[in-house]
Amino acid sequence: MPKSFNLALVAGEFHRDRVTRMVDEARLVAAANGLMVIEELWVPGSMEKPLALKQLLQRPDIDAAVALGVIEKGETSHGIVMAHAVLNAIIALQLALMKPIGVGIPWSRDQSTTNGCPRYSL
Repeated sequence: MPKSFNLALVAGEFHRDRVTRMVDEARLVAAANGLMVIEELWVPGSMEKPLALKQLLQRPDIDAAVALGVIEKGETSHGIVMAHAVLNAIIALQLALMKPIGVGIPWSRDQSTTNGCPRYSL
């Protein structure tokens, strides 16, 4: 029997209603593709995702992870700086740990334009 492929989901509390829909969709997509979500971890926001991903992916029973959340553009460049920093950290983790990380963190101008649909983000 082939080994199951185990996933971890790391989700941000910021915009929890939208991110919950993303987590639900990610679980459906994973199941439809024969993947097992064995861990779901909620963190305050995107800044905390790289550390949580690293801790989870160091476990031998987790083969890959998906980071889910929302980053708003806002009135300053903070949102774009955060998006770049988080994505760079996630890419570095993939390379260091040799385990894939899917990213479903849409970047939106404001709350009204982020509908929380990871099907097109993953």
